[in-house]
Amino acid sequence: YLKGSKYFVQQYLIPTEIRKNRATFKGAFVMDMILSYNNSMGSQSLRDFWPTVPTFVEDVKETGSRGNFVSVWARRNIDQDLYFFLDKNWRNKSKYPLKIMDPPLPTYSSEVAKSWAKYSKYGTFARSDHASFWYPIEKDTTFRAILINDLGPWRRDMSTHYHRVSDDTRMLKRENLEFMKNTVDSLFATVLDVASGNCFARH
Repeated sequence: YLKGSKYFVQQYLIPTEIRKNRATFKGAFVMDMILSYNNSMGSQSLRDFWPTVPTFVEDVKETGSRGNFVSVWARRNIDQDLYFFLDKNWRNKSKYPLKIMDPPLPTYSSEVAKSWAKYSKYGTFARSDHASFWYPIEKDTTFRAILINDLGPWRRDMSTHYHRVSDDTRMLKRENLEFMKNTVDSLFATVLDVASGNCFARH
């Protein structure tokens, strides 16, 4: 917990669990909201991202602010290797672009705490399930992790249903399901690549 922080709060003792199980940790790919797809012009709101990731904002604007992409949240020079593998294995890039959001956040939560006035505007990047990897309770520890996200709260069709009872089976449209399938298939190939694994077909 960081004093004065609304968002930089972590709930999981990930370092403890990794050491307890003597695990080798290469990185975490976290998926959170991967079903919202909207290819119409102006369907992607950018209201909360201009001051923190201007390059990302300009990239989305250049293509008509369409909500047809998957965003990846990764810290600069920390989680880039994971993004490299995901980008390498990403399918159908022309139809479903992959766009990185790389806020200039520090490595450890202790650094955030020391300069809270500087980093408070990046709070939205530490309020999802990847945050416990970036900034675990042990303040001088960090783990590589990226968040794969459709930016649903800022995307037309989902923005008015986010965390509401109206987020129901109406979102299970063919175009949304194909969008989600592309993400799952791409991530499956990425994990195999990172782990030097193989997938054997059942006979």
